[in-house]
Amino acid sequence: RPVPRLALAVNAGRAWRAPTLFELLTNGPHPGEARFEIGTVDLRPESGFNLDLSLRWQSDRARAEVAGFRNRIGDYIHIAPTGATQDSLPVYRYQQAGALLWGGEASFEIQAAAAIALSGRIDYVRGERTSDGQALPQIPPLRAKLGGEWRRGGASAGVDIDLVARQRRLSAFDLGTAGYG
Repeated sequence: RPVPRLALAVNAGRAWRAPTLFELLTNGPHPGEARFEIGTVDLRPESGFNLDLSLRWQSDRARAEVAGFRNRIGDYIHIAPTGATQDSLPVYRYQQAGALLWGGEASFEIQAAAAIALSGRIDYVRGERTSDGQALPQIPPLRAKLGGEWRRGGASAGVDIDLVARQRRLSAFDLGTAGYG
């Protein structure tokens, strides 16, 4: 705590994740994804190193936080199209690559009046293969949430607005969508 209302945190961590049975052994249609998926029996466990930094501030009526992270993952497991079709569905196979994910988020909450609280949050993630810098599949775009809540006694009512930007950095396997709210 550099000053009483401010907290600084730095964390480092190691991670490990074994492949799931689905990633190893699947061999059939996945109707929810409209594709035929094939597992890879010799996938190795993922291993990662994470570093994150956050700064938190709080007063009697407000609080805010800003955080950033960097995560390097060896043998990152992801699914990718093969270019083939089976049973009229595109074939996808699980594969691995070294990966780097980094990003951050910021949030706030303000007690604007005795019964009204306002809040907001924004977050961003960038993921890429370490071998060639290509985008990883299925990484979310920039997102934000704005909200307000009325609280009185035991009752409350609120509204949130979610805003999602158009994904501008797609892997070769992703289909882009327009931004929405």
